[in-house]
Amino acid sequence: MRVELGLSISNQLLELMGSKLIINSTEGQGSTFSFDLVLGAGQKA
Repeated sequence: MRVELGLSISNQLLELMGSKLIINSTEGQGSTFSFDLVLGAGQKA
């Protein structure tokens, strides 16, 4: 349950930034999680 909630929250945050969570899972081998973000240039302090 906790993992599902964390993945749901993560996916919602990524959607707000124009991305999505990609999950690949293979039984007995585990899972990988990835996402792409396009970020603008930072401002000088």
